[in-house]
Amino acid sequence: MLFPPYVNVNDAFGGFFIPSGINSSYYLGKNVSNAQRQYNIVDSLSFITGGHQFKFGIDWRRIGTYNGARSYDQFAYFTTPQAAAFGLASTVIVEAQDPGSILFRNFSVFAQDAWKIRPRLTLTYGARWEINPAPEGGPGHPLYTFTNCDDPRNLQLAPVGTKFYQTTWRNIAPRVGLAYELRRTPSWETTLRGGWGMFYDLGSFCLVKQPRASLITAKRASMTCTIHCRPRR
Repeated sequence: MLFPPYVNVNDAFGGFFIPSGINSSYYLGKNVSNAQRQYNIVDSLSFITGGHQFKFGIDWRRIGTYNGARSYDQFAYFTTPQAAAFGLASTVIVEAQDPGSILFRNFSVFAQDAWKIRPRLTLTYGARWEINPAPEGGPGHPLYTFTNCDDPRNLQLAPVGTKFYQTTWRNIAPRVGLAYELRRTPSWETTLRGGWGMFYDLGSFCLVKQPRASLITAKRASMTCTIHCRPRR
């Protein structure tokens, strides 16, 4: 497939596609010119006093993505090889891609205690505070969302700078777990564990799931119960 004569192949991407067959797709030109940089600070402090083992920590993350531009894209889709041979495409897409960048920030702190109530019984409990602001566009690359998403007839493009969702400051996720040693026989140690916890997603999935202006950070709770047994060898 050839691009129009005015197109710079070094700044364009194209291809044709046939659903049937093997190796029936062809690409030409520059696909992507993307970059991602991540900065992450993680630290924790632990100390033991009596039957308690306390642990406190922080987690800060900054991720910046950049999607390079292409001045010309051209894609052709053919239903059969015969249609491709005659140049009869079912769909043709011609477009251009502007550069874009997205900035994600996440911050959390946590505190927990592993309390050895009995020689065989340990209670672990704690909480994590999650702060996940809405993603932002990089310099010169604003993000856009919509208003009135619940009323499609009045759907409108939101003003530049409108947040995808409002930051929630009360995302406190408690966790608790129990561990009981059922058996201490050498080579047959058996431990019963159970736990429950609440977890908050980062919220970045909203960019691809639903472009809404009033999204909240999703949360979920889970419970687990497991038995660990190490057999004799």
